Amino acid sequence: DGAGGTNRKATMDRLATYMATKIGGGTEFISSTDISNAGTFAFTGFDDSKYDVYKLFFSNLTPANDNTNFQMVSSSNGGSSYDTSANSYTIANLYSQSGYIAGAGSLAGYAYMPVTGSMGTASGEEGGASIEITIFGPHLAQYTHFQTRAYYVSNGSQPAHQKGGHNRVSAADVDAVRFAFSSGNIASGTFTAYGMVNS
Repeated sequence: DGAGGTNRKATMDRLATYMATKIGGGTEFISSTDISNAGTFAFTGFDDSKYDVYKLFFSNLTPANDNTNFQMVSSSNGGSSYDTSANSYTIANLYSQSGYIAGAGSLAGYAYMPVTGSMGTASGEEGGASIEITIFGPHLAQYTHFQTRAYYVSNGSQPAHQKGGHNRVSAADVDAVRFAFSSGNIASGTFTAYGMVNS
């Protein structure tokens, strides 16, 4: 500029990062992955120095097998092992499809968190599942809470919607989550993660 300084253009990405990190509470992109023919998929990009809440998304998620449900488990040691014992999680799910609504809940007894019901049909998956997962305060040594929402076509070729609330039945930090279908591989899908920046 005329005073001998440097004139830097503020890009939208730079401005968004500045607003999120300086003001707090903004949503910041962490990572995106295209998944193809994978037995499992894990997210380990937790950073308690930056984020208090995480938003995870799956787009066009399809199973290799028919009649299978999508599941999530958590880890408190960076993914070296995962909580998969019979009493690891509580669940509260609401499932709906055309002409049918059902609820399911349990104070304990689950070795995984169910994200979808049975999906995958011989005629295809109709675009796969669209999934949103929110993880609240995983860095705290408390019973970490998870909320899930999923839209997909059921194994009975019906449009289906499932909402869930889950928690890990142990007071410990969560620093990794792993996803898999109850049988067969993840055929395809795109995973995207965002963090809610703390102040």
